[in-house]
Amino acid sequence: MRRLVIPAVVVVTLTALTVSGAYLLKGKLPISNPASAEPEQSPEHASSLAMETFDNLRLSATVPGGWRIVAGSGRFAVAAVPNRANKSGQLGATGTASSVMVCRPLPPRHATNLTFKLDLRLDAAKPHDLLFVDVGPGARPLAAAVGVDHNGRFAYLDGGTQVSTAGALSPKTWYQMTLVLRLASTTYDWQVVGPGRSMVFRRLNIRWNPGTWKGAYSLCLTAPPGPATRLYVDNLEVFG
Repeated sequence: MRRLVIPAVVVVTLTALTVSGAYLLKGKLPISNPASAEPEQSPEHASSLAMETFDNLRLSATVPGGWRIVAGSGRFAVAAVPNRANKSGQLGATGTASSVMVCRPLPPRHATNLTFKLDLRLDAAKPHDLLFVDVGPGARPLAAAVGVDHNGRFAYLDGGTQVSTAGALSPKTWYQMTLVLRLASTTYDWQVVGPGRSMVFRRLNIRWNPGTWKGAYSLCLTAPPGPATRLYVDNLEVFG
């Protein structure tokens, strides 16, 4: 598997937008994933808290690592996307009425920042109004939340307020995302790199969402409803 370098941005959980499209995920870019960028900083003093490429897992098996569906119904399983040699995790909702959210707890952190890297892909006709990644301590909504707005543009929650970017999400396209949670300042950074190593956008010092910010940290993914709607994630790495 070819390793592409990811920029220093961290991905967040989504919980509060109306869903009716498809969303995606994918981390360290594999051979067929074109997105890439150079990180501004590496987690030098951080420990690896989680890592998954999905390539050594059995097809159709439930993704291991403590993932649990916390909202809606559906399945998070290993899929041959983009191919059998380069697998990914596929999250899909059951039925057409509601989205599905899956979360996994993270081990105790050792650093002042938490860095999340992943490849993300959303297969949906018209993805919109969806928070597909959430990260943070305590109950939902979590500290950081990112997704797409009603026009299909990348969007994020800044202090609980939705902010849209100029970059639009293209269905069935892999994006490389980096999310950095800064615990001391309760802010986060988000960077998205698209095909051809093109920078889609980068936002720094986004305010955490209102909340208690207490308890264990979790990473959550959300996929919208629809028979052909799927969210894919690959090359997931968490440092902290």
